[in-house]
Amino acid sequence: MPECQWYLVEPLKKRYSFLNYLKIVLNLKNIKIIPERLENTNIPSVELITSRAVMPVSQIIKIAKPFLKKNATILLYKGSNVFEELKGIKANVITNKNRNYVFINTKDIKWGN
Repeated sequence: MPECQWYLVEPLKKRYSFLNYLKIVLNLKNIKIIPERLENTNIPSVELITSRAVMPVSQIIKIAKPFLKKNATILLYKGSNVFEELKGIKANVITNKNRNYVFINTKDIKWGN
C-alpha cells in the first residue's frame, strides 16, 4: 500500500532496529519507524492503531485517543482475559484458537473526560 503513510512505534531498541532493517532491505519509503512509546510521539492523527496489547484495553484506548481520527479503528491482539477487559466496551472479537483479535471503532467509544 504505497499510497499510505505508516508509522511504526516501537520503544524497544532491538525491535526498532529489526523494523528499520526491514524497511531498508525492502525499500519501503512510506514507513516511518519511531523509537518511542506512542504517548511520547507527535505522529499525526491516524485511521488505524494496532497493538499486541500488552496492557488492559481501557489503558490502550486512553493512550491512543489523541492520535485517532474520527471514526478510526483500534485493532488489538489479546489473550484469554480479553472478554473481562471489554466489559462496557463495544467491540468485535474474532477468536482463533487462543488468539483474540479485537476491533474497536472509535465511534462506539464513550470517551468521557
